[in-house]
Amino acid sequence: EDLLLISACLGTLWGFIMYFFTIALKGALDSDERHTLLWAYFWIGISFFFFVGASVVTGQMQRESQEAAANYVEQLKSQVQAAKDAGFI
Repeated sequence: EDLLLISACLGTLWGFIMYFFTIALKGALDSDERHTLLWAYFWIGISFFFFVGASVVTGQMQRESQEAAANYVEQLKSQVQAAKDAGFI
């Protein structure tokens, strides 16, 4: 199930990229000699990779934060249990 979903997402992404590139190439052939449209496509691609990279880093930071919070809760639980066992609570 997950493999099918991942394959569908990747296929859709690459389909969009190919469609956009085809439109950009057609526009470049019909436009000026500087190929402004292809340069726009290039910078859009660079920004896309930047945003994907930022999303991956943010996801890793969130996972580390959740793991740290879970470890802190476990530490507190063990301290409370130790206090109960010692008769303080």
